Amino acid sequence: MAASEGKGTPTVPQGRRRRRLLPVVDSRFQLKYAGLVAAVGVVSSSVCGLFLLESHRENTALLSLGASSVVIEEAQRSDQFFMMYLVIGIIFTGLLLMAVGILITHRMAGPLFLARRYLSMLAQGTHPDVRSIRVRDEYRAFYQSVCRACDALAMRDRKNLREVEEILSMVQSLEGEVPDKEQQRALERLVSLRDQLKSSFET
Repeated sequence: MAASEGKGTPTVPQGRRRRRLLPVVDSRFQLKYAGLVAAVGVVSSSVCGLFLLESHRENTALLSLGASSVVIEEAQRSDQFFMMYLVIGIIFTGLLLMAVGILITHRMAGPLFLARRYLSMLAQGTHPDVRSIRVRDEYRAFYQSVCRACDALAMRDRKNLREVEEILSMVQSLEGEVPDKEQQRALERLVSLRDQLKSSFET
């Protein structure tokens, strides 16, 4: 990973991005809050629809007073169509709000998902290959802070790796010296530390 010097956002490796068929990166988070938005919309639409339906039925009942059987049948059929359109409208509203909720939460879930993955990789002793987020994503300041922390840790470990390799090179270049057990143990620890630092960049 190349550390970004003097910039808030790291560079994006070529060929890393893949378009998703569905904008879902954290299904638990996105579906939870998109479902809440859809549920509120469905309940609100249902309440308003019930009031409209009741008003429509009252108007139909008044219209049916003293009317012929043909008019009454037409009024009843009108009630059925009104009820059907109301149900279709409520279902459409719920699906539309669910889709909009997923799109909106995708802009929040994306940066949080990447930041969590980077922190998990750091906890496992490896350095993540950080990337920039989309222009419309939320939590930009938080995500950039995580990226800067990853870059700073990577720069520190690269510096430590160079110093360890220099020390190993100096020790191994000594001629005519037979290291004792303590020196051999220290040399082995340096080699182990070097290998550990190298492996942290192999993501």
